[in-house]
Amino acid sequence: MVRIVLTYCIFLLLQLPSLAQVRVVHHTSESHVESLDQLITYYLDSTGKATALEMPAHLRRQQFQKLPVSVPNFTGFDGTVWISFRIENSDGHPQYIEFTNAYLQDIRIYSQEEGGEPVLIHHTGTTQPFKSRGIASIHYLLPVELHGAKFPVTIFGAIRTIDQPFWISARIGELKPILSDIRREELVVLALIGMAFVMLLYNACLGLMTRDITYAYYVAYVFSAINYLMYSTGFSFEWLWPDEPWHNSTGRFAVGFLYFTWLLFVNNILEVRRTQPAYHKFSLILISYTAIVSLSNFTDPLPMGYVYVMNLTVPAYLILIVTRRILDRDKIVYLFMIGWVPLMICSIIYSLMMQGVFYSEFVRAYLVAGAMVWETAVFSLTLGYRFNVIRAQHMAVQRENIQIIENQRRVLELNVTERTQQLSQQNQVLLRQQEENRRQRNLIEDHNRTLEAAVHQRTEELARSNEMLRLQVHKLEQFNFIIAHNLRSPVARLLGLANIFNRTNLNDPTNLTVLNKTVEAGRDLDNIISDLNQIISIQDISHEKTVPIDLNQLAVSLQSRFKQEIVRFQIDFRVRTGMKFLCSVPGYVDNILFNLISNCISHRAPDRVPRIELSFYPVSSYCQIVIKDNGKGFDMQQHAKKVLEPFQRFDMEHKGKGLGLFLIKSQVSSLGGTVAISSKVNAGTKVEILIPNQMPDASELQMSGRPLPAAVNL
Repeated sequence: MVRIVLTYCIFLLLQLPSLAQVRVVHHTSESHVESLDQLITYYLDSTGKATALEMPAHLRRQQFQKLPVSVPNFTGFDGTVWISFRIENSDGHPQYIEFTNAYLQDIRIYSQEEGGEPVLIHHTGTTQPFKSRGIASIHYLLPVELHGAKFPVTIFGAIRTIDQPFWISARIGELKPILSDIRREELVVLALIGMAFVMLLYNACLGLMTRDITYAYYVAYVFSAINYLMYSTGFSFEWLWPDEPWHNSTGRFAVGFLYFTWLLFVNNILEVRRTQPAYHKFSLILISYTAIVSLSNFTDPLPMGYVYVMNLTVPAYLILIVTRRILDRDKIVYLFMIGWVPLMICSIIYSLMMQGVFYSEFVRAYLVAGAMVWETAVFSLTLGYRFNVIRAQHMAVQRENIQIIENQRRVLELNVTERTQQLSQQNQVLLRQQEENRRQRNLIEDHNRTLEAAVHQRTEELARSNEMLRLQVHKLEQFNFIIAHNLRSPVARLLGLANIFNRTNLNDPTNLTVLNKTVEAGRDLDNIISDLNQIISIQDISHEKTVPIDLNQLAVSLQSRFKQEIVRFQIDFRVRTGMKFLCSVPGYVDNILFNLISNCISHRAPDRVPRIELSFYPVSSYCQIVIKDNGKGFDMQQHAKKVLEPFQRFDMEHKGKGLGLFLIKSQVSSLGGTVAISSKVNAGTKVEILIPNQMPDASELQMSGRPLPAAVNL
């Protein structure tokens, strides 16, 4: 800014003689286009608060001055630059003012006729919607309608740009020639962007085919280059966000993202991590820095000084690694330099122009875009060369591997031939040994089969013996329990009565009572011994014969034996026979059913009509007997472990010995069957018995597969 103000003051003194005469732009023909660079006078408002109404007074006081350069550069100036020139258009053709700097943020154009005040005719810039430009183009093309004014019209312009390249280059003339030049420039730039886009698609397809991460980095870099060119030329504003001008403030992102992808690609293509690990670590810092600068554009933008630091450090880093790779004589680095060095030179020239050292329309319009496309094209060729080198290396390795495999094949063939002969000889020996082994194996197998049969038979015998021993041990435990609990009571009573018997006086009246009690205790002892005999008698049925039992006749017999109880207690007695015959021990089956029915009658519920259901079902080679009642029942959870043990009583109102279910279980076990009991208090009891059906041909006697007949009321 200091440089700009000093320059302005020096040339103010030099230009004093010519201030009294202001050149007027005269329109001469429809194709006439005149540059305003030598006609515009400037007034620098460092406060940024001056208004258009103040400008005529400043113009009269000769505060608008010409600058020594045709295209002045105000980059870094934070105020407002006012411009002024006069135009005369006697033929009435509309005139258009063109500003070529696409970075200008705020442009206000005022028109003042003789004797009038400045009137705002245009307000545009990158901070305004795209439609404010008047004519859609990458430049600012603003119509100036003079309506055939007889006197020259004064044009004022207020231009303000912060943190962006700020130079002023303007032309005025007819629409057709100016627009023709703009369209030519747009066509060239779009052709360059199109070339970059074609390379992006081509290398993206190659990356998908080769699965090489380098192509991904290259595609990202080309995308960022296209993004930068679209932003810097104004195409992004026109095509992507014409109504959202705030996106135009994302210049830090465009530059930072370009450097970010560029560093990733360079590190990969030059293999910096492998060849220069120290530089690679430094590059990670640069990559993070560029990412921070890029993302800050969307949060709290960093000052432009950070961008200038990035513009200096990233190329310096690249110069370091390229210099090191040149010393290694890597061909890829030479191809890389062919693409990068022109871009670097062009970028330096463009930066000098941005700083106001000189100005060139060609440099502004085409230089950077052409250099970027040149670099992307050379980088694409570099990738192709790298791919060919890698492919050649792979093919050389494959040829070497094929040669090694061929040599190994020849050696292997010789070894196989020699080994085959050895194996043939050994095979003859093995055949003879195999025959001898087969004979011995057959002999051993015969012995093994005989031994296995003997072992199997002995195992079965031991299993039966173990089972019989287990049952005998259980029986002994039960006898011990009976002797310890049931025999002890009558024996103890007998001993006690014997002690109180009066032997000295036989006529003692108490002797009679003692004798009666002695007889009662003896009777109890006899009953217990009788029960024990009954238990012992059902332990072994090996001497019992199994015969077919007609279940219908058995049901009728049971009804006959309980006829008096059935009539007396009005019992609803039902029988379901799903089979006709059962082959088993008749006495055991009859005793089992008799005890079950007797238990059902004894433990009936007094408050409802007794009901007993007896059913026979065939289950494979077994007969399932199910008997249910609606009697008193008992708590199955409380008595589950004692329900089938001897001398267990759960109904204290009924006199009994507690042997019924134990005898049933013993007889069923003797027949090789099982017993399952379920009961609930005041809901009845259900007993399920499964015993083998040992019929010679059960299919002739069982009604298997037929539906069960309806219940028969007996």
